[in-house]
Amino acid sequence: MYLTSPFSWPVAKLLDMWMGEHKVQRFDNDQLKTLILLHSKNALAEIHHGMPEGIEGLDDSLTNMMTGALMIGEV
Repeated sequence: MYLTSPFSWPVAKLLDMWMGEHKVQRFDNDQLKTLILLHSKNALAEIHHGMPEGIEGLDDSLTNMMTGALMIGEV
């Protein structure tokens, strides 16, 4: 990295000016929990009035496990 930095740093700055800086959107735990719950089988069946063909949702056990993992830091 030290050898290529005199070349790579100016190239990176030129690309940032030309293409714009990359902004990363991050989700907080509440937003992730909501996203997980929206992809559960129950929510998809409720939205579509029955499970549409070819669409699979998350099982209740997976949904509970993922939302529980996100809540570890809250307790």
